Amino acid sequence: MAMIGELSVAEIEQVLRTALIGRLGIYAEGRVFIVPVAYGYDGTYVYLHSHEGLKVRLMRTHPEVCFEVEEIDSPAHWRSVVAHGTFEELTNESERDTALAAIGRQGERPAAPSMAPDVDGPTQIVVYRIRGTDRTGRYERDQVVMHPTIR
Repeated sequence: MAMIGELSVAEIEQVLRTALIGRLGIYAEGRVFIVPVAYGYDGTYVYLHSHEGLKVRLMRTHPEVCFEVEEIDSPAHWRSVVAHGTFEELTNESERDTALAAIGRQGERPAAPSMAPDVDGPTQIVVYRIRGTDRTGRYERDQVVMHPTIR
């Protein structure tokens, strides 16, 4: 039997702290853009980095964004968190270092870091954070799935 519900605050925190890849939603110029991103979460901010380009240009123009992460074991067993917030570019060296360190530590077993920051050197990337305004979490847990036997 499937059970669908809302995640507690603690469960939302756990999903945000353990996922490695999120999806950033941006709306600008009459279109919605959704892009996968590596991120870091420190309990307050979601930290990200990007090269100069369309994504950064759009966020500078329209800083309200949406961020989503999920854990999916199957179509009937998953957890998802959606957070809304505001893009804030980080130009202070100390803040940039804090953000990049958070990205590097993300997850229960942090993966090898992305090579993207090193392509043109760390000064050529845009480091930013999302200041959250609200977040929600949902889940589905299928207790037992009975499938008819195919003959």
